[in-house]
Amino acid sequence: MAKINYVEKNKALVISVISAVALILAGVLLFSVIFSGHGTVMSNGDLMSKVRVSRKGGEPDDEFKKIYSEFSLKLLKSSANTSENVAFSLADAVSATALMAYSASGDTQVEIERALGTTGMKAGKNISGLQKRSAYSNKKGAGLKSANNLWLNNAALFGIKKSFLKTNGKYFGLGIYRDSFADSKIADSASTKISDATDGNTFSQMRFDQTQYMNLVSGASFVAKWKNQVSSKNLTDNLFAGSQSEASCPFFTSVEDGYLNGTTYSGAVKAYEGGFSFVGLVPSYTQEGSVYTISEVLEELETSGGIANLKAGLINGKTEVILPDYSNSVNIPTTTDLSDALKEAGAEKLFTKSADLGSLAPKSQNLHLDSFSMAGDIQITPAGSCSSTSEGKAVTKKELSECKNSVEFNRSFLFFVVDDRSGLPIYAGILNKLD
Repeated sequence: MAKINYVEKNKALVISVISAVALILAGVLLFSVIFSGHGTVMSNGDLMSKVRVSRKGGEPDDEFKKIYSEFSLKLLKSSANTSENVAFSLADAVSATALMAYSASGDTQVEIERALGTTGMKAGKNISGLQKRSAYSNKKGAGLKSANNLWLNNAALFGIKKSFLKTNGKYFGLGIYRDSFADSKIADSASTKISDATDGNTFSQMRFDQTQYMNLVSGASFVAKWKNQVSSKNLTDNLFAGSQSEASCPFFTSVEDGYLNGTTYSGAVKAYEGGFSFVGLVPSYTQEGSVYTISEVLEELETSGGIANLKAGLINGKTEVILPDYSNSVNIPTTTDLSDALKEAGAEKLFTKSADLGSLAPKSQNLHLDSFSMAGDIQITPAGSCSSTSEGKAVTKKELSECKNSVEFNRSFLFFVVDDRSGLPIYAGILNKLD
């Protein structure tokens, strides 16, 4: 009997050893699938935490500048017919769309690339250098503070290709997160990530639904001081005619070197520190006495060469520039839904269950984009796009008498933040109201 027990014990030991080895091998296999360059990621949380973000790529070439201009105008034209304020990072919007083009396959990819004007990879390589230079740094004290994020619902049982994550880190730079959309805390989590990245800019309109698969959400603040700051004492109350009502507010005056003049608008350029410029375009009066719409201004820009070099038409000469002192609440940023803009541009399949995102996930049935929203936060103050008190000097009567032109931004207007090196606008907005 003892001998039989001994044999049974040996058999049990062998089985235990085999089971342990099998578990170890299974663990090694799972590890290789999750973390190898050829596998997929099934984990939740920050999927870019183990991926190197290098943002390689070059400066935008002339062909891409034209593409960037045309696509940005599509987004702005789709957003112009509103009484609300509009503000978002054009650079982030183009980068996010380019990543969607790269993630797709088949007809879905063809549609997005047709809307974008180029392939996702070419766009990523062209915009990477621009975004890297435009990002805020303490050294220059100016730039975009942004969080451009793609959120994936873990209820959809698909693995994310490691090659997709690596390429995102190399050229596009989006945050990629995977979590349960059924979790009531996910909206707060997404808002917090944007708030932390933008010094308080929240995304209060953000919504996650457990039936959704994938959301693009972004927030961006532009921060910089004017090269020539205006004295905070140099403020005069006046009326701002918004899209639906008038409101009294303080305006500040500066003298700038240059004037922009179109059929539907007049405008001016005001330089920031750090290699950026503010380009403001205020709609002109028609012969009948009404005011051109922002949409009509955008149409003129589209037919006159786009926005690839807004400063090209600058007419030299001292110009009086009168701007409203606008400091919107950082707790209620402007939010723009660009989903319809992409659909109108032709990328409809991306938002349907027939979308093919085979470059993002090997089994991408029903995987599609549910929403594409961007929040923006910008200040227009005597100090710059910041809320600090200006210590600049007041404009003198002599300086004003030397001005050949005057531009008063006392009604709804269109504005851009331009990267001086490339001439491309990295940020755009429409100011329709002051509250």
